[in-house]
Amino acid sequence: MKTVDRRHCLTASALRYGVYLMAPLLIVACGAGPAENRLQDYQARLTRTLQLQLPTAPEPQLARFPRPRDLAAAPVPATIDLMDLWSLRDCALHGLIATKNSSLGRVSLSSTQLFHELDFLRLLPACLQQLKINEKDELAQALEQVGKAKRERLPSFIWQALLGGPEYRDYWNLPQQVPDYHAAAGAPAQQAAQALTVLAQAWLNDDYRVDRAVVETHLKQMRFGGAGVLHKSLMLQHNYLSTIDTATQQRLAQRPICFSAGGDPAPILDNVVRKYFVGELQPWSVQLQKGVAQLRAAQQLEALLARGEPAAFQRWRFKRDEFIEVASGAPRRHVQALLPVLEQCGLAPGGAQARLPSANVEQE
Repeated sequence: MKTVDRRHCLTASALRYGVYLMAPLLIVACGAGPAENRLQDYQARLTRTLQLQLPTAPEPQLARFPRPRDLAAAPVPATIDLMDLWSLRDCALHGLIATKNSSLGRVSLSSTQLFHELDFLRLLPACLQQLKINEKDELAQALEQVGKAKRERLPSFIWQALLGGPEYRDYWNLPQQVPDYHAAAGAPAQQAAQALTVLAQAWLNDDYRVDRAVVETHLKQMRFGGAGVLHKSLMLQHNYLSTIDTATQQRLAQRPICFSAGGDPAPILDNVVRKYFVGELQPWSVQLQKGVAQLRAAQQLEALLARGEPAAFQRWRFKRDEFIEVASGAPRRHVQALLPVLEQCGLAPGGAQARLPSANVEQE
């Protein structure tokens, strides 16, 4: 991997703005994505214009999707011995159980295991009826208990297949470099999550029919939905804007920024807000907010299957949702933090110069 001299990045940044700003402002990651570059640019311009002293605070760390070993379900013990399996030879369950008990069946994917459980529960009534006709009441009773145990574990099997596999892990994968987020990329995953929710609800309501190809297609659509890109984009937006907000409030508490309406630095501030916040950052923020709305489909699927989720996933889910809720409000809080400055400089919304978006920038 080619290494980049960080001093070159710092020098280039300083020369670009014509001044040497404080260290936190100068730390520009050479490998930052386009969205972070815009955030850095806006922060640098606003900091210089308002003569802000940026606070130094550690960036919050996003919780990563739990490790596979922390999500693995406990192994299911064998429920039908060889003698009972032989007794089921005239029943459709015979071949299904034999496949499951094979070495290949024991190491099958979680989605394959779910399909087996659904097929078992679907074929069970007819098999029980056949056993009773053949007066194999004891075996029928044992098989009924197996069916009851499988129905109780069904939420866990569904969770493992739909949320515990590589597809959902990739959906929430956090990228090293954050590309521009476009909500259109998340639309297929939103539709897939909605479809999987309908299927899972049917299975939990004792409708055990399943189309394997359909389920696999929906899982593949989830894989490329980019929820991790959205998650990290929200973090970047929250970090940069909240840092500016804190510095702005501290600056206003010390002395005025504008001593008269329209005076220095009002014209420069007007240009920075118009061009770099409203013009460049707000359209991206709108895309992020659309992405947050799309996430509700996946969150509804998670909530439906919460009975079967591992404890590690529940902890991650709660922390993730809490952060997304807070981070989604960063643009609104930033507008509110800027309003006192704009009013002081005669640039408040509705005035002759500034056209700051309303506080609810999440809406188009």
